Amino acid sequence: VVLASEAGTLPVDPALVEAKGRLRPGRLFVVDLEAGQVFADGEVETALAARRPYGAWYEQAVLHIDDLPDRPDRVLINPLATKSKEADGSMGSDVPLAVLSDRSPSLFSYFKQRFAQVTNPAIDPIRESIVMSLQASVGPELNLLEETPNHAHQLVMPQPVLQTDELHR
Repeated sequence: VVLASEAGTLPVDPALVEAKGRLRPGRLFVVDLEAGQVFADGEVETALAARRPYGAWYEQAVLHIDDLPDRPDRVLINPLATKSKEADGSMGSDVPLAVLSDRSPSLFSYFKQRFAQVTNPAIDPIRESIVMSLQASVGPELNLLEETPNHAHQLVMPQPVLQTDELHR
C-alpha cells in the first residue's frame, strides 16, 4: 500500500498496482494488515452498521429539540401568578462574580474571556456540507468501548446554539 500526496513519489511497477485514485474529502480508506485486505469507502461503514441494531436504538432513544413542548408557564405564568408581576430578564451575563460566591469556585471561575477567538479557515456549513454539520447532540457520554442502546440517548439540535424559545421547552 502506497499513500502519497503526489503521484510518482515512489517508483512502483504498474503491473503491481491493483487500484489507484485519490482520497476525497470526507471519504474513508482502511487497510487491515492482519487480514491483508483493503476496504473502500462504504464497505467499512456497512460492516459496522450491520453489527448492532443502531437504527432501532436511535429511533427509540433520540429526542429532537423541535419535538419538545413549549413551556411558557415556567418563564411567564409562574412569576405572574406567584409575584403578581412580569418575569425578570437579563440582557448579558448574569452569572455572579466568583469572589462573591458562597461556594468554593475553581480558580478558573475568577477569569472571564472578553474576546472572540477567530478560527481559520472560515467554517462554511453550506459549501462544506459533505464534511461538516452544525447539528449538535447533548447527552451522557458513555464508555466508547461498549455498544448499548443507552448510547443513543441524546437530545439532537439542528445547531449548537439554542434559541430563547428552545431554552424554555
